[in-house]
Amino acid sequence: MLKSKHQILQNTFGFDEFPLLQEAVDEKILEALQVLRREIAKEEGMPAYIIFDNKALTEMAHFFV
Repeated sequence: MLKSKHQILQNTFGFDEFPLLQEAVDEKILEALQVLRREIAKEEGMPAYIIFDNKALTEMAHFFV
């Protein structure tokens, strides 16, 4: 039987979400990523969330801290 994402995260890490998303991020970095996402979306003529969703931007911001 296949396990759900929720069950796997609880069994593996002991919580419901990834640890990176539970920590604070640098708001300036996150804002810069959001601006870049908007610019790319405008150039491509599509909604910004199609380029990257907020969760992806938050995860990226952790690598620049």
